[in-house]
Amino acid sequence: MDQDYRAFVFALHPAYGMVLLHCSRKKRKPPHFQCPGGHVDQADFVRASGLLGQNLVSPIPPELLLNLAGKIGAARELNEETGIDAREDLDRLEPVRLRPSDNGNNEMDNELKGRLFFRLTLVDSDFFVSGGNYTAMNGVPPDLKLRLSHEHQGFIFEPDPRDAPRQLLLHSGGKVSKALEMALQNDENLRNIAAAKNPQRDR
Repeated sequence: MDQDYRAFVFALHPAYGMVLLHCSRKKRKPPHFQCPGGHVDQADFVRASGLLGQNLVSPIPPELLLNLAGKIGAARELNEETGIDAREDLDRLEPVRLRPSDNGNNEMDNELKGRLFFRLTLVDSDFFVSGGNYTAMNGVPPDLKLRLSHEHQGFIFEPDPRDAPRQLLLHSGGKVSKALEMALQNDENLRNIAAAKNPQRDR
C-alpha cells in the first residue's frame, strides 16, 4: 500500500468505561488524551498477506488486506502502549462502523482519512494486578494496572464513551475524536455500550 495508514483502538470495559491514554510530552501540544494506536507498518501488511493467503486464492481483495493489516497494527500498537495483548486473538478487534450501512460510497466503514478504527471489549484479565506501572488516574478501579510505554504518562477510564470525543480533540488532528462521534451514531454495539453506562442521558 502506497498510502500511509494508521490504526486505533476504542478499548472499552463494560463496567469501567473507555480507556484513554494521557500524553504530556508532545512539544507542540498541551497535555491531552489519546486512544491506543499508531502507524500500520509494512510488516503488518506482510503478516496479513500471509494469513489471508492461507485461506484465499489470489489476488487478495485490497480492502480485506488493508483491514487485516490495520487490525494487526492496532493490536501491536495496543500491546506496545498498554501491555494489553490481543495479537494472537485478532477476532477480538472488531471494525467500528463509522457510516450508515446504506452510505453508498466506496470508503470502508471503519476508515476515516487514512485512519482505521477497531473496537475492543476489555475484561479484567487484560490488565495487570502486578507487573503494571500505572493505575487509572481517576482511581477506578484501584487494582487494575496497565504497562504503559514512555509515550504516555497515565490513563483514565472515561465512564461514558459519549464524553470521550471532547477529550480526544487534540489527538491525531482531531480525526480520532471525529471518528468516535461518527461511531457513536452508526455503530450499534458502541451505541449500546454507551447507553448502558448512562441509560437516562438521552431521555
